[in-house]
Amino acid sequence: MNIASHGIEELIEELLALLDADAVRLEITLSHLNNLRAGVIKRDEAGMEQLLETVRTEQDERDAIEQKRNKLRQVAAAAFGCAAEEVNLSRIMEYLTPVLCQQVAQRQRTLMRLVEKLKIEYTATAMLLNECSRFNRMLLDSIVGSRCKGVATYNASGQMKRPNGSGFVAMQF
Repeated sequence: MNIASHGIEELIEELLALLDADAVRLEITLSHLNNLRAGVIKRDEAGMEQLLETVRTEQDERDAIEQKRNKLRQVAAAAFGCAAEEVNLSRIMEYLTPVLCQQVAQRQRTLMRLVEKLKIEYTATAMLLNECSRFNRMLLDSIVGSRCKGVATYNASGQMKRPNGSGFVAMQF
């Protein structure tokens, strides 16, 4: 069955536009991850606040793309006679002309490449943030000495004697 010959070419055109929008969103997300890492490394608090605000404002656009995707899945599911959860690009390509199939496949490859790159960038960002957290925890432990189990004692003249390896500040939680 050739779905393009049954007047659903508009659906495919919308699908291609949606796939292009998804690719743009992935590239923007990659840029945000790069900016986040740069902001953390440079300690650019103002830049990171601006990035957070940008991500918040882009939420409406992400929601609109997701709504369009769900609508297209429902229309395609009705055309194929299956559940919307069963609709994916591979299934849609089975019903397309070779030219449209090639266009969808090219966009699918682009999306897969971007998703792989996103996984790598996400992992790099998560590792950087994890290392920053670990470093901050070590720094705090060295100042406060929260991992030191020793007790601070005082001699007869009132001077504090700390066990070796204790922090700079005597603190009890």
